[in-house]
Amino acid sequence: MGSFFARAILCLIFGFFIYEIINEFNKLFGLSLNPYFAIVPAVLVCVFHEFAIKKLKANEKALSINKPMKPKFDKVFYFIAWILLAIFFLVILVIWAGLIYKYTNK
Repeated sequence: MGSFFARAILCLIFGFFIYEIINEFNKLFGLSLNPYFAIVPAVLVCVFHEFAIKKLKANEKALSINKPMKPKFDKVFYFIAWILLAIFFLVILVIWAGLIYKYTNK
């Protein structure tokens, strides 16, 4: 139970970082995006993480020799998780590059 709370706190910290990134994005491009949208990716990361942990624990308990391949749903789940992660890091890189460009051209 303690590890669940630790993971939840890490997701809240992740949400705070996204909140700050949205604020910098607003300052950089003069937009007025709602920074409270940072809750959505933090919750998605938390849910994906918990789902992955539950699947790993279930696979450890019921290790099947007859089932060498992962189900198709797991492959789709991992693909979506990697796409979300890649988009998140690309957005961070764009914001950092924009900030560097903005402060070097003053």
